[in-house]
Amino acid sequence: MFNSKDEYYDALRSRAHLPSGFRAGTTALSFFPQERPADTPYRMNLSLIRMDAPAGIAAGVFTRNVFPGAPVVVCRRRLSSGSPAGVLINNRIANVCAPGGEETAEEILTELE
Repeated sequence: MFNSKDEYYDALRSRAHLPSGFRAGTTALSFFPQERPADTPYRMNLSLIRMDAPAGIAAGVFTRNVFPGAPVVVCRRRLSSGSPAGVLINNRIANVCAPGGEETAEEILTELE
């Protein structure tokens, strides 16, 4: 369908328009989880959609599980205490119940602010 990588990227750019005031980015990383030793690193992809300025309103839909993972706890807390400026998406390994998960999630989000 595409004759080159550049042609493919051009096609993606023509379809990926964000509303004014929004930015997006993605990155890949590898890590060795502390809670589950592994011989090879785990791969993870992160995507971020961010507003240049908080909109003043936000909403979320969450699990009804009585034992939600750290990302859900952090998101609920942040939604109730102000206006978030974006969404961070992990599309590989959730690790939602890892020890220190809330602290790690807050640390990552603070770096993005």
